[in-house]
This record gives sequence, C-alpha cells and structure tokens, in this order.
Amino acid sequence: IRSPGSTLKAALFAHAFDEGILTPQMKIEDIPTDFHGYEPDNYDLKFYGNVSASFALENSLNIPAVKLLKKVRLEYFINLLEGSGFDEISSKKKRLGLSLILGGCGVTLAELTRLFTAFARNGELHPLVYTKDQIYDGHGVKVFSPASSYLIAKILSGRNRKDIVDLSNYSKLPKFAWKTGTSYGKRDAWAIGFNPNYTIGVWMGNFDGKGSPHLSGAEAAVPLLFNLFNSIDYGLASKWFKKPSAVFEREDLELNTYLRKQYDITSDTLIVEGIVYALRTLPFGTDGTTKAKILSNEPELYNVEFKEKGIEKIKTKDGEIECYKVEVVPKLGVLGVFKVLFPKTYFWFTVEPPHRWVRYEGLENGVGTPEVVMEVTNFKDSPN
Repeated sequence: IRSPGSTLKAALFAHAFDEGILTPQMKIEDIPTDFHGYEPDNYDLKFYGNVSASFALENSLNIPAVKLLKKVRLEYFINLLEGSGFDEISSKKKRLGLSLILGGCGVTLAELTRLFTAFARNGELHPLVYTKDQIYDGHGVKVFSPASSYLIAKILSGRNRKDIVDLSNYSKLPKFAWKTGTSYGKRDAWAIGFNPNYTIGVWMGNFDGKGSPHLSGAEAAVPLLFNLFNSIDYGLASKWFKKPSAVFEREDLELNTYLRKQYDITSDTLIVEGIVYALRTLPFGTDGTTKAKILSNEPELYNVEFKEKGIEKIKTKDGEIECYKVEVVPKLGVLGVFKVLFPKTYFWFTVEPPHRWVRYEGLENGVGTPEVVMEVTNFKDSPN
C-alpha cells in the first residue's frame, strides 16, 4: 500500500466532467488558499493564477485539484473510488480528507492501473486477469462516461508539459496519455499511461518507504513508462480514441456574437457550455418544466427551472432549422425583488435528435456582464 501522489486527479476531473461541474476550458484559480487550516502548495512552489481545467490537470496543479474535490464533495469521490476497488481507501474512508487528492490515502499499483484502464475502455472498469481463460469480453462497471474518458485522454496526451522526456531519443514513439504522481517526502514515483492498445502502470520507490531526492514521477517513473510504450507498442498501427458524439470542442464551432457589446469569441467566453451539457438531457417535446440546480464557481447551488417555450425556426448557413426554445428561469426566493437584474435567458436546440445546440440569448457570465446572443453557424460538429 503506497501513497498515489497526484495520480487520482485524472479520476477526479473525469468525475467532475460527468457531473457537469467542470468543462476543460472552465477557469479555476490557482492562488494560495486556506482550506480550514489545510494550505497545500504546488510541486514547484509557484502559483499560476486563473487557469483552465485542462492546464490544471496537464500540469498537475494542487490547489485547483483540492478546490475541485471540495466542489465535487469528498464523500462522493470516495464512493467512486470505493466502487472502483480501492480497498484501503474503503476501509479508512471516515478518516480521509481533502488531502486524498494529493496522495493522502493508500493504493496499490494494481488498483491504480486498473482504474486507468477505464479511460481506455469508454469508462468501463473490468476485473484484472492474469491468464487467457479468465478473459471476459462482456460489459464492465461504468465508472466514467465515454465523453469524460475521451477528454481525459486528450488532455493527458499533450506534449507541452513539464513531466516529459527528451522526445529526440525516440523515433516512432506511439501516442499515449499519462499521469504522474510523487508522494510526500519523495517516497513514491508513479507514471500511469494508456492508449487504445495498452495501459501501463509504473511505480518506483524503496520497499522500506525511504525517500530519495530524485524519486519523482517526472524524473524516475516517466522515462521508464516511455521506454515501455516504445518497446511494446513500437511500430503498431497508429490509432487513437474516437471522439464520442457527446463531446464538442470550440475549434469545431464558428460563433457569431452580438447585442449591446461587440467582441471576439475566445477560448474563455463560451461560459454557457456547462448549461448546454445539462440541457441536452431534457425531455424535449413535452412542453413541460424541469427543475434543476446549477453549481456556480463560488461554489453555490442555484435553483432554476427549464421551461420549454415551443418550436421556432432559426436561420443558419444551412437554411432554417426547427428548434425547441428553452427558457432558463432562476428561482430567487426572497431575492425575487432582484429579478430585474436577470434578463430572460433562452437556449435553442434542434428538434431533430440529438438536439444540437443552435443559439443562446442571455448574460455573458453572470450579473453585471453584457447581454449577448451566441449562434452556432457551422454544424459540422456542433454540440450535442
């Protein structure tokens, strides 16, 4: 049983993607933070300010991870790990705190590597087998969605990161995603990698638990992981994970934005995408009202209602498209007197499944920001 360092961050971010709490480009603050007496630092003792979720995971930033665990809720994440076969975490779950996500728990190499196989198998977790007669081709336990598994693979396969080796030493290195971890006191070095062909787990350390100044995931475990992939996957047909239909990315979209303020769409302005993920599961065509809660960045839960307002035709480059119009109505309770601060907010989704997002009208990013209209003008890979 060893401390996993930061390796569990991949599972946390995938879980947050699935819960609609986080998207890859959503911003998280990486600044000194006191979590009721717990004040974690980053590995390099630096702070990076307002960063995207992708950047935070790719560079294994500690403070954004702890903030995210607090938002997801510790007990929910422990339940996910317990259901994924982490026995030591299960037996000591009542004593675990936010430090769990930085290695404040115990795991085995087999448990951790098995968890990462889920990212390579559309989010399904299967038993580990050691002989051919044990192989089972049926469905496993669903721990992540295919969409979040794909996003984790994309983020962690990036090469613009610190925990990478000198690529000039490799001529035909296969593509794979990987996550490193280094335990407190540099007692354990981890690197877990996966691609459509293989999942490989590397642990390095001393059996007596003694630390070493050069024992880190990036310095010790990653070079071995790269050598292993280069050896067993060298020269095989190059392939990567197919993007699920539930995933859309900004580079797939052309957006027109106007009304009251003119500005350019950047990778940070499409704040409405998190609600789009929630809205795509509505029972369209019922003319009904769906009650929901939206988690803000503070974090605070806000009660809202999604009201279907009938069918309208929206003009696009591809001609007129019939769309369901959905109004988002905040339920302010005693604060209803401030309703004037919340202009009407609408989304339009195609009548034809899978109900692609077409248009948004509302505030850019909360009270005090301009009202905008956002339209998808290229439907090649528009959001589902």
